Amino acid sequence: HYGTYLDIGYLWDFNERDADLWRSKSTTFRLNSLEANNVMGYVRKDVNPTASRWGFDFGLQTGVDTEGLVPEASDEPLAAADTLRHFYRANGSYLLPVGNGLKLTAGLFNSYIGYTSFHAKDNANYTRGYVLDNVPYFLLGQRPFTRQVIR
Repeated sequence: HYGTYLDIGYLWDFNERDADLWRSKSTTFRLNSLEANNVMGYVRKDVNPTASRWGFDFGLQTGVDTEGLVPEASDEPLAAADTLRHFYRANGSYLLPVGNGLKLTAGLFNSYIGYTSFHAKDNANYTRGYVLDNVPYFLLGQRPFTRQVIR
């Protein structure tokens, strides 16, 4: 599978101010300015018990929304955190032939917090709430085994 995603927006302020900051949000934070909030491209190969037990997911992203993914330089969790914000996903998977199937995934993947997504296309209300501005949308490591039904 492969695809692209483009999120552009223009938030119009009736007071017609310049491109002011709006609400201190980490995304969609400028008024009266056309913004490329997120531009993303990806390629994915799903695991399959008959064709190939190996799979991967890789994608790149850019835009003003990705700037909010990385804390200020003094708080960077990794030396390359500013570069990592441009990776949408970068992981590999293997389907183990155990029981109904167990899929092991390692690398960079979406977090388990399922209330909302970083990408507006996955959010019913387009923008995220304030409480979700400071949650980890992506995780780097090994995902525990997940049940995969083999058919």
